[in-house]
Amino acid sequence: MESLYKGKNGKSHFKQLSVTQDMTKNDRSEMQKKAEGGKEKKRENTGEYIWRVRGATGSLKVVRLRKRQ
Repeated sequence: MESLYKGKNGKSHFKQLSVTQDMTKNDRSEMQKKAEGGKEKKRENTGEYIWRVRGATGSLKVVRLRKRQ
């Protein structure tokens, strides 16, 4: 994983590859639910805050961040 950047700068047939984390169906569905929760909060547009999904694959959280001005 540490040397993946070499693929982007390497030969042309390596540029088309994509590498993602290996997740079970349950992990993927949990991640999608959390992402949807973050999108719903984002649509509410609560003024001075924005909502993002953060964390590692097994422990995602919807967090509130202050908007930059």
